[in-house]
Amino acid sequence: MKSPLKSFCLISIMFLIIGVLPEASPDMTFVYQETTSTGGRTRGPSPLTTYITSTRMRTETSTSKITIIDLEKMKLFNLDSKTKKCYVENIRDLAAQTKSLPAALSQLEPKITVTNETSQIEGYKCTKIIVNVGIMKQTVWVSPKIKTDKVLFEFNKKQAELLKDVPFISSQNALWQQYQKMQSFPVKIVIETKTPHFTSRTESILKSYNYDKIDPALFEIPKGYTPLPKQPQPSLPFLSW
Repeated sequence: MKSPLKSFCLISIMFLIIGVLPEASPDMTFVYQETTSTGGRTRGPSPLTTYITSTRMRTETSTSKITIIDLEKMKLFNLDSKTKKCYVENIRDLAAQTKSLPAALSQLEPKITVTNETSQIEGYKCTKIIVNVGIMKQTVWVSPKIKTDKVLFEFNKKQAELLKDVPFISSQNALWQQYQKMQSFPVKIVIETKTPHFTSRTESILKSYNYDKIDPALFEIPKGYTPLPKQPQPSLPFLSW
C-alpha cells in the first residue's frame, strides 16, 4: 500500500506540469522521464506520459498503471493493464481521503520564489522557481518556449473549484497562475520531502511533447476490464503512479 506521503509527492508533479500550452490548442501530449528515490531505494528513470484536453486527462506509466480523469463524468478511473481491473471513484468523494494525511500536510499555502537563476536544460533556456509547500520543496525549471494556454488553465481551475476542500489542490492554483503569468512550461521538476521518518526525491525531465489532436478513445475504459468501486489504497488526486 502506498503511504499517504509518497502518494502526495507523486501527485504534486502532475499539478506542476499541467495547465500549459500554446494558444488555440486544447490538446497536448507530453512525456517526462522520472526518477524517484524513497527510503534509499531508487526507481527509474522511466517514462510518464500525459494526454490532456480541456476536460479530460490520462497519465500512464511504464508499470502498466493508467489514470483517467473525466471532469464531464466527474469520475476518476485507475486502471491496471496487467490485472485488467479498473477502480472507479467520484471526484467529489476524493476530498475525504485527505483525512489520512499527516498533520504536517495541513499547512499547505505555497511560498513561490521566482529566482534570477537560469540554466540550459534539454535545449531550453530555463528560469528557476522554488516552491515551498509544507514539508515539501519543489524546484522547477520553466521555459517560455512553451506557452501557457487558457483552456488548460481553466481545466485546472475547475479541478480546484471542485476540490476546494483538498488543501494541496487549492494551494497549487497559485502555481498554475504563476506559470500562466510567466507564459512558461516546466522542463525539469525536482520534488523533495523530508520528515524524521520519510525522505523522498522525485526528478522529472521533459523529453517530448506535441499538440496533436488526441483520440477520444484514449479516455474510455477498454473492453475486458473489471470495474471496482474503490481503490485498495489512497488515490489522492489524481494519480496511482
